Amino acid sequence: MTRNFEIQGSLRLICTTDLHMAIDGSRLLADGVDNAGLAALAPAIAAARAEVKHSLLFDIGDAFQGSALTDDLEPDAAHPMQQAFDMLGYDAQTLGNHDLDFGLDALEHVLKGGRIPMICANLLCPMGQPLFDPYRILEVPFNDTILRVGITGVVPPRVMRWNGHHLRTRVRVSDSVDAVRGVLPELRAAGADIVVVLAHSGIVPIDHADLDEQAALPIANLDGVDVVLCGHQHRVFPGPDFPPADGIDPIAGTLNGTPAIMAGSSGQRIGVLDLSLAHDGKCWSVCAHRASFRRAAPQRDPAITAIAAPHVARTRARLAEPIGRTPYPLCTVFAAVADSRAVRAVQAAYLDAGRRALDTELPLLAVSSPYRTGGRSGPEAYTSLPAGTLYHSAISDLCPFANRIIAVEATGAQMIDWLEMASLHLGHLHSDQPTQPLINPEMPGYNFDAALGLTYRIDPTQPPRFCVSGALIDPSARRIVDIRHGGAPLDPAQRFAVITSSYRVSGGGNFPGLSDLRILHDGIGTMSDLVTRWISASPDGIEVPPPSWQLSPSSTVRATYRTGAGRPSQDVLPHQLVSAGVTAEGWHDWDVTLNPLED
Repeated sequence: MTRNFEIQGSLRLICTTDLHMAIDGSRLLADGVDNAGLAALAPAIAAARAEVKHSLLFDIGDAFQGSALTDDLEPDAAHPMQQAFDMLGYDAQTLGNHDLDFGLDALEHVLKGGRIPMICANLLCPMGQPLFDPYRILEVPFNDTILRVGITGVVPPRVMRWNGHHLRTRVRVSDSVDAVRGVLPELRAAGADIVVVLAHSGIVPIDHADLDEQAALPIANLDGVDVVLCGHQHRVFPGPDFPPADGIDPIAGTLNGTPAIMAGSSGQRIGVLDLSLAHDGKCWSVCAHRASFRRAAPQRDPAITAIAAPHVARTRARLAEPIGRTPYPLCTVFAAVADSRAVRAVQAAYLDAGRRALDTELPLLAVSSPYRTGGRSGPEAYTSLPAGTLYHSAISDLCPFANRIIAVEATGAQMIDWLEMASLHLGHLHSDQPTQPLINPEMPGYNFDAALGLTYRIDPTQPPRFCVSGALIDPSARRIVDIRHGGAPLDPAQRFAVITSSYRVSGGGNFPGLSDLRILHDGIGTMSDLVTRWISASPDGIEVPPPSWQLSPSSTVRATYRTGAGRPSQDVLPHQLVSAGVTAEGWHDWDVTLNPLED
């Protein structure tokens, strides 16, 4: 950082990230409007701009996927999110991994006709040329001169695992840090006075196993990087979402001393980073900074609402169409305590599709998880479908991700490790601790995989076998107990055909060994299509398979559980849940007693 220079002026950087198609706050799976989305952020953006003389506005990726709206966009029409970006006058944007969920052709259509430059330095053509502009120089009239702000951006390299079926033959992705390092000399040679990196990349310590995916810290450490605008993790930085660590200062808002900001997700806030700039007669430097956040407002920008309105109307009409019935509720509110019927419905659809698609004598298993379990998305982000008619909205509720379903071959031993890793969603519980969280916040619910076709118990009083990076930390640890297939103890050498998502097998969640499994079928269908077909095939009512797993502590333990609204059903027995109140934000707290199961 520059010291003892006369401050010449200030520049405000405003950013959104991980909007995930949150345009105007209209709820699609329920009635009403949320105080979130780009239309609700527009007043905050306008106010942040009006307060200062010099400002720039950026989006840090994952804007074009994540809502049922994406299923109802007209093929030849302008994309509503890109229209909104144009209307608000964004200065640049970068790619997030989910922006590639539908392939390059779909992305090119999204960007067609848009005025906002897409900047990405590490998404490359097969011969090595950048697919988009690797950098831009933005000229800002600055007092009596022109400030030249260099912009570059990066997408997580793991997108080649997650969306390899779309990308494998058409692009390659280089390491984020190497890409930024490579363009820095070009930026400076082109006259950049300061360099801002739009990094769809999270923040982890330098020795973390996910550093290739969450590379903001080493990017900030590069000589010549002045500011890093982050995304991808759906967290807020600076702030309590991040503990202090070597190079990570969540109070000062710096990474290796470089100013940085991350503005959460889903259109809930904007990030505002004010830079004080100084000039020493030769070059500009950032000599001070201040990070702040502005929440979405109840008042929505009517112009952006108008852009979204026809798409919202079309989506709501589709979601209101009936497709079948369920004789019982499908709910994920208590999915950490008992095997959820909502998960088993998805698994049953997988098995049905696997039987149709595969020509194999191997026994079939289906692996899925409770995809909507609150977390950073808030206390309403749970599947909670009542008994009765199921509408198309149920599919968006059960299947919120555009996952492709495939079949792989796995042994019994590999399935045990798979489930051991999934059990990390549960905290390590101790019988002598009356207050301890049931859930491990580092392992989200969408990684709490269950295997239909096996039966087993999970003992959360045992230490975990793996850590969240997938590394083996305790070879003797076994939380998965009494695991059986067909009523008999599971043979570790038994081979299975496993129907699951390509995201999981391609490395999503860091499950050990899954990326090495032999693929039996690479394209059974999308999750939503398979579940729709399965529900529609039983117009008189779906039949969900019995539970696969139960919690079975070796001794009685007590824990706290924070979840969404709902009442526990008989499925949680013999465990006991006692209400401990509701928070101002709408979270429901429970005191949980987990009892050993009788043999």
